[in-house]
Amino acid sequence: MITFLLGLLLGGISGGGTYALTTDGHLAAIVGAVVAVACWLGVAALVLIDD
Repeated sequence: MITFLLGLLLGGISGGGTYALTTDGHLAAIVGAVVAVACWLGVAALVLIDD
């Protein structure tokens, strides 16, 4: 659960920062989603490598 929340937090921060710099809502949403998924996949990869 903490991984899910961390991904949402990082995605929100990245999307918010992108929106603040570009004022493009579509780009900010894409960046936020990509960062959230990348965070989840990165943690999943660490778990798989650890096993």
